[in-house]
This record gives sequence, C-alpha cells and structure tokens, in this order.
Amino acid sequence: PNDMQVDGFDRGIIPAETAARKKREGEIYKTLPNDSGDSDTSSGYTFDTEGLLNNYAIEPDMYIEEESDSSALKLKAALQEKKDRDAAQGLAPSKFGFTEYAETLNSRLAMIGFTIAVVAELLTGQGILSLLGVTGVVW
Repeated sequence: PNDMQVDGFDRGIIPAETAARKKREGEIYKTLPNDSGDSDTSSGYTFDTEGLLNNYAIEPDMYIEEESDSSALKLKAALQEKKDRDAAQGLAPSKFGFTEYAETLNSRLAMIGFTIAVVAELLTGQGILSLLGVTGVVW
C-alpha cells in the first residue's frame, strides 16, 4: 500500500477509491491512452487527463426542413383558394370559428380579464371567487 502515488492532501492516507482503482487498473494506473492528435468526440466518449473515461450523449445532426414542404404548400394553396372563392361570391371573411380574428379577440379578452382579476384582488385583499360570493367550497 505504501508504493501508491499520493492522491490526497495527507501522504499517509490512501483513499479507498484510489486503492481500488490501482488494484483494478494495475500497470496502467494513471496512464493516458495512446491518442494521436485531437480527441475524437464523435464516438460518445473521451478520456480526461488521468485516463478516466467521460461518457456523454451524441446529439443527432441538425437539419432544417426546406420551405418547399408539400403539405405546407398544399395547406396555403387551399386557404388561398377558399379566400378567393368567398371573395368571388361576395362573402366577407368569417369572424367565427378558429379564425385569426376570433383567436386574437379571445386572447385580448383573456388578458383584460386576468388584469381585472389581479387588480381587484390587490385593491380588496380578497380573491376573485370570494368577490363573486363563492365561499365555503369543500373538495
């Protein structure tokens, strides 16, 4: 045990991890692998300065889909065709259903309602349910 290199602050104490690693690795204890040149990071592991293995995840290559995706083009063409057909028939764009106008109006009304609820709670010190008279609800 005394022939081990000191890996701590006290040369008389050999950590259990060091002793186990020395026993496990034998002659190659604290030796670096033969690595020529730069570290290969495409294999999912590297070796640190002590020769310990560092594993990490390999991320897939990034790619950007082309704008010419046929399904997106078909959807845009169908929406434009519907707008053109409605305009030809003299119909105004719909303001009901899942349209941009309806969704914008819904989000604005939700923001106004939330702001009113917060201001009412700050001014009165009571929550919105108690202001509406909903009290004593037991779940």
